[in-house]
Amino acid sequence: MDGYANPEDDIDGEHYSVLIEYCDFNNDGTLNACEIHTCVVMCENEWRDENCPEYGYVYCECPFYV
Repeated sequence: MDGYANPEDDIDGEHYSVLIEYCDFNNDGTLNACEIHTCVVMCENEWRDENCPEYGYVYCECPFYV
């Protein structure tokens, strides 16, 4: 793994486009491991808002070196 997600990593085009739209936080047209990690945490917290707000948010610093 090179620390980045890209279409060559066998991600279908539609899914990759959604990831770029919602998870490319620095708007550079690529997805690094920390952007993906942050996006997963964000999605989990949105799910918790809707389904179990009494549990609060998860927080975890990005464990990857980018």
